[in-house]
Amino acid sequence: MLRRAGIADARAITPLVTQLGYPATVAQIEKRLARLLADPGHAVFVADLGGTIVGMAAACMESGLHDDALLGRVTAAVVDAESRGRGIGASLIQHMEDWCREQGAERITLTSGSHRAGAHKFYAALGYDQTGVRFNKRLMR
Repeated sequence: MLRRAGIADARAITPLVTQLGYPATVAQIEKRLARLLADPGHAVFVADLGGTIVGMAAACMESGLHDDALLGRVTAAVVDAESRGRGIGASLIQHMEDWCREQGAERITLTSGSHRAGAHKFYAALGYDQTGVRFNKRLMR
């Protein structure tokens, strides 16, 4: 079952975010979730199998000067390593696409680290095209 995440899901989301490669504490995830859940331009959903959170995805809406299109951006997507290969990730991404479409998005985009070859194949299989290269610069330490 896919459902909106709540603050109470922070304890289950924390190890998923860590599996994604971003170690965090429960307190940090609670703070981040609170910020996202308060913003109607963001959505966080979890995959709940019988009371166990096995995946999560988050998205936001963006617009820019480069064109008129409202853009949906998947900002995080992860399925617990032991639950992969069962269609949960595809369901989460489809759900995020539906949410973005409901918000008026004409396109959806996401980024994936260059070291995630398996994720790249997964997204390509879902119809995503690789359209560029991401650059990242830390502004604060």
